[in-house]
This record gives sequence, structure tokens and C-alpha cells, in this order.
Amino acid sequence: MKKVLLIIESLESGGAQRQLVGLAKFLKDKGYQVKLIYYYPLEFYKSYLDKFAIDNEYVRNATNRYKRIFNIYKAVKEYSPTVVISYQNGPNMLACILKYVGLEFKLITSERNTSQDLNLRERLKFFLMRQSDVVVTNSFSQKMFINNYYPAILKKTIVITNFVDTEIFCPSSTSSKSTEKKTCKILCVGRLVEQKNVLRFLDALCRLKEKAWDFHVDWYGEKMDLNYYIRCVEKVKMLKLEDTISFKEPTKDIVKVYQGFDAFCLPSIYEGFPNVLCEAMSCGLPILCSNVCDNPKIVRDNGLLFDPYNPADIANKITFFFKLSLAEKRVMREKSRFYALKDFSVNSFVEKYEQIL
Repeated sequence: MKKVLLIIESLESGGAQRQLVGLAKFLKDKGYQVKLIYYYPLEFYKSYLDKFAIDNEYVRNATNRYKRIFNIYKAVKEYSPTVVISYQNGPNMLACILKYVGLEFKLITSERNTSQDLNLRERLKFFLMRQSDVVVTNSFSQKMFINNYYPAILKKTIVITNFVDTEIFCPSSTSSKSTEKKTCKILCVGRLVEQKNVLRFLDALCRLKEKAWDFHVDWYGEKMDLNYYIRCVEKVKMLKLEDTISFKEPTKDIVKVYQGFDAFCLPSIYEGFPNVLCEAMSCGLPILCSNVCDNPKIVRDNGLLFDPYNPADIANKITFFFKLSLAEKRVMREKSRFYALKDFSVNSFVEKYEQIL
């Protein structure tokens, strides 16, 4: 039986974490011996691993970058895996270094975002990734980036897009009636960081408020960049949007959150293959999102795309959605659910990983 070790930075409430803990469960269900290690003490998804009796370990003293390689080395050597699957840039680089210094295992590194430029860290990462046996990208955009800049890695690169458990992430029995409410409820889910484009999104909300549209936005996400979060709060006050948008902490009951909204908005300036977008579609929400990376492949006639750098365009597309008839909004809901069932299959996700294992 193959021993699989999964490595990630933390178990915080992110899309990469959701995908990896799901993969851990699926592989265990298939009969693999599975363990997951992480080195930052953020444990939003730990209860999920414990619920399904999936072996997991917080590697202490590895938050210090100078001690990290040594402590992760000890943890990996002690487990002696047949296969290592790493998610995110830091763990990918660590896993490559461990192979470089002599640990023997098949290495599958997984790219969970889309590279935007070739800074020093990115160049180092791709240099080290020559140690990978397989490179998995969760987006076609990242595979294209690799093709353009690192074609030597392309031959061992495959795309495995995100899965969604469509039985759990599903519309509520009353969701088809939610568009009949007077106030349109818009949901955003994502870390409060510059990538998610919150400040320009607030400018767009100001334009919508000036036109007297009746709506409210709830944004669920970790305050990963405290300075950026403070700027967002200050801008909310400056634009007098206190009654228009609410920032909320991540919740483990996210399905009920999706089910209680009329539309989902993702204004990011770049993405990989957004987990939250897939979950929102599976719950039958119309989508309003930026026209970047893989988003145009995901969102078709079930939503509207906008230029994330242009607050006027963001506001115009949301206005267009407000003006749709109830029947048109219901069609968008139905198409979101249809595409989710068709494109985000758990079986396809697991089968592709088993093929490379």
C-alpha cells in the first residue's frame, strides 16, 4: 500500500486547504495510507481531518524559516512516504529541496494560483520544481504560464481543476424564491488581501449606492493582511458604506451562507481556479466576477464578467444583474448548478490523482 504524505503551510480557511483535506479523505477512502503535515498553527480544517480519522501533524518549530527545512525533513523522513503531494509555493519549494538533498519519494507539486510575474521567488520555485515528478496546476492559465516561460517543465505538467461535493454544496429548497426579495443580497468570500481587489470593489459599491439600488454585500474572509484590512475599513467609512457592506469572519457553515444569497461576486485581479466560485455555482448562485485567468472558462451564461481594474465596469455589470427579470435570474441559478454538476466532479478529480500516483 502506498504511503502518501500531504504537505501544506496551514489548515486555515482557504481554497487550497479545502481541496487538500478533501483529497486526503478521498485517498484514504480508496485505501491509501495518508498523513497530512502543516507548519503554521492555523487549524480551521483540523476538525475535518479528525472527524474522518486522517492522520495529521502540526510540525512545531517550523514557522521559523531557518529551522523549517530541518524540522520538515525530520517529519518526512520519519514517515517515509512513497509519494509526497505538496500544495502552495512554500511547501512545493520545501518538498523539492528535500528530494534534492536525498530523500526518496515520488513528488507531486501542485500550483494553486496563477503566477503574475517572474520575481526572484518565482524563479527559484520553478528552478527547484525540476525535482518534481509531476506538476499539477489547478488552472489552465498557470499551465499556459509554464508553457510560455518554462517549457521544459511542461511535459510533466497536468491540469486537475478543483472539485466540489455537489451533494453538500447544493441549492436550498427556497433558493429559487430568494430573488423575489426587495433587497438584493450579494456574497463575497475570500481573504482580505490586495489580490481580492476589495478597494476597487468598494468604489464600485459607492457608484451603486449613489444610484439608490437596494442591495447589501457580506464579505466572509480571513484578515490575512492587517494593514490592507485597515485600509478597507477606512475606505468603507470614507465612502459611507457602513450600511452597504459587512466584513465577516470565516465560517464552517459556509453552505448555509451560500444558500442565503442572491448572487456571488469575486472581484479579484487574478485567481487560479477559484474554489469559492465553484462552490457558489454548485449552490445555484448567479456569478458576478472579474474577467481574468480561468474565470471565463468557468462562468458562461450563468453570470457576468467585468474588468477588475475598472470600478465603473464592475458597477455597470452588477447594475445589469439588478435589472434582470426574476425569470432571467432563475435561469442563471439553474445554469450555475448545471455547470457545477457537469464540470466539478469529485470522481474525475480523484481518478486523475490516482492515475499519477
